[in-house]
Parts: sequence; C-alpha cells; structure tokens
Amino acid sequence: MRLGPVLVDVAGLELTPDDIERLQHPQVGGVILFARNFAAPLQLIQLAHSIRELRSPQLLICADHEGGRVQRFRHGFTAIPPMRALGTLWDRDPAQAIAAARGCGFVIGSELQAHGVDFSFTPVLVDASASISPATAMCAPIRTTRCPSTTARSPRSRTATSCRSNAWRARAWAA
Repeated sequence: MRLGPVLVDVAGLELTPDDIERLQHPQVGGVILFARNFAAPLQLIQLAHSIRELRSPQLLICADHEGGRVQRFRHGFTAIPPMRALGTLWDRDPAQAIAAARGCGFVIGSELQAHGVDFSFTPVLVDASASISPATAMCAPIRTTRCPSTTARSPRSRTATSCRSNAWRARAWAA
C-alpha cells in the first residue's frame, strides 16, 4: 500500500477503533498531532509507535509545534520562545537571531524525533511588514521579521537541522 495525500488527526491520547479505521484508508498519508494527543513523553512515544504499526510504508507523523502558545507538547520538552521573538531579535542583532533560530530548529527537531514525530509545521519566516487584517490577525504572534530582504535572502542560506525518524526526513530551515 502507498501513502495517500491526506493528513488526518486522531481523537485523543491513544488510537480508537475509528482512528485505526481512518488511518488505514488508502488516501491517508500521515497524522498531525495536537495538544489533545499529549499527556506525557512516554505516552507520545507509545502513540507514535501504535500509529507506525498500522501501515507499511509507515504513516508520516507531524505536529504544529512551533513554540510560544503554539507549542503542543510541553511537559518533558524544552520551552521554545514564540517565533516572533526571533524576528524581534533579528531587528537588534541578525547574527544572534540566526544562531537562536538554528538552536530552536535543532531542539525542536531533536525532541520531536526522540518522541516519534517526523516533522513540525514550524514557521521559518513570516513577513511582519505585511498588513494585518481580521482574517490574518491570528498569525500576528508568529510574524518574524519586518525586513523584506530577510524574506528574499533566507531560502538561499539553507542552514538546516535534520529531524529523522525511520526512513523519513524533514528539515527545519533557519535563516
């Protein structure tokens, strides 16, 4: 069976019969985990293991684990600052911001890998110079920089921290 294009979530701390049925559907290719799926580090490892046992090839496991108020897993994980803090730091000291971004990427990738998560949807660059409308106001805390040249330059620097689990590999790109 091949992995499908659909990413789904699961209901709670362990798989339910409905979760198992949905995860075995051929259109499913991965699972996204949220705070409701986390109680403790060992429980997360067990949940990831039970997801991996369902299919071959194994489903991708991911999380929107980006720090600040959007850090899904807290107990037993390093507290990551909100990504906006990196943008604020960039405005004062770009070299220090680059080092901090690399450090955050390494910590996020290493900790998620150790707990069975393949990758995170951590934002790496959001242009804070863009206007905030009511539709995008929820993103305001993650806007990282006011410098358009940073936006243009960052993809070329390609500094990455790898997060590898089984045969899957994801990269947390930093400025």
